[in-house]
Amino acid sequence: MEFLIISFIIGYLIFKNNSLKKSLGNLTQEINNINIKQNDTSNLNKNRKSTEEIIESIKRSTYYYKEKNFWDSSLEKEVYFIINNFIKNKSIKVEILPHVSLRELFKPTNDFQNRNLKQLSSYHIDILLLSEKSFVPLLAIEIDGAHHELNDKQRIRDAFKNSLLKRNGINLLRLKLNNCNSEFIENELTKLLTAAPIYCPECGGKMIGKFNSKTGEKFLGCSNFSSLDCKHSKLIDYKII
Repeated sequence: MEFLIISFIIGYLIFKNNSLKKSLGNLTQEINNINIKQNDTSNLNKNRKSTEEIIESIKRSTYYYKEKNFWDSSLEKEVYFIINNFIKNKSIKVEILPHVSLRELFKPTNDFQNRNLKQLSSYHIDILLLSEKSFVPLLAIEIDGAHHELNDKQRIRDAFKNSLLKRNGINLLRLKLNNCNSEFIENELTKLLTAAPIYCPECGGKMIGKFNSKTGEKFLGCSNFSSLDCKHSKLIDYKII
């Protein structure tokens, strides 16, 4: 009996000793892992530049230079001034902007947001006409050089712009080399702007025909009257052009 008790005690002590060794081994491994992580963090912090160092690096940067010519081509510049002069001479109620990035007009969905944002940033509209004061896009104008129909990459870029503008209800006028003249451009602008929607200068909502319940008089009222309490109105005969 005594022999069995002694054997049990010895076995128990051996078991506890092995368990203790295992626990000590695990603890030692954890301590080593912590030391490794601390060393990695320390090395990372050593390699990480401070804000001041980053700013100084930016000041010394030579990655960029000033563009010598704002326009993509002399034809683009010529078309811009044809349109700009036409707007001024006819007192057309639009704003004109050249080289508007697609990123300023559209936002990507959540799917692949960063990649899609880069794609939008890579393209611009040559000339954009916007609603007066509200700056709602009315008409995008692209000047297509000879390479547009011959270059596959350019055709893909054009298709991307075409699709994006169409899906979002923005008219597009593509000018070719053979029709970049004042007469054609002014006739096309007159047709497209005459049919363009009128937008509220206060909130950007569409202006729609309404009746004054007291006088029966017709007028243009903001479509956001109910949702945003926008009370802006215009005479019924208001025209962009």
